[in-house]
Amino acid sequence: MTRCKKAEIFGGVYEDLVAAAGAPLSIHLPWYVWGSRTEKNHPDPTLLDFFFATENGLYRVNDGSTVEDVTPGSAVGIGPNLLTSVYGTNAAAVLDDAGTRKLYTSTDGAASFSYVQDMNDDCKFIRSLRGDVPGNRLFVANGSEILYSQSWGATFSTKNVPVGTDVILSFDPYG
Repeated sequence: MTRCKKAEIFGGVYEDLVAAAGAPLSIHLPWYVWGSRTEKNHPDPTLLDFFFATENGLYRVNDGSTVEDVTPGSAVGIGPNLLTSVYGTNAAAVLDDAGTRKLYTSTDGAASFSYVQDMNDDCKFIRSLRGDVPGNRLFVANGSEILYSQSWGATFSTKNVPVGTDVILSFDPYG
């Protein structure tokens, strides 16, 4: 599949929404339109704002139709659960760049991404904090540790995890 698809009703027929540059590996729909902390994402599924990663890069979609390549450098998508956002302003992605998993963040509605730091090969999951009023808390399952940032990736601390944990695949941060 080289397209993002949508159905207008639950269980409905899927139709092409936007062409993708490669098979989408991960798609993330923010609760708010890009650039906003107050305007909810469109109720019409043909007008959604979202971003997605493919084996060819990272892409942002505006109003369900305009696709922008926002790939930082030569990074490419690597799998599911490695995109997140909070409001329509902050977005984050773990991407592969020359064989190294790297964390990138955006504070301009996914219009551009900046390198933050290298991640472990077993980095499998990132999430923002649901209901985060400041909109700056970011969690990363980086192998056997959970990294936590109160500054959207500017600095991280490590959260406690059960002893003997091999690789954390997912978790649900809730404030």
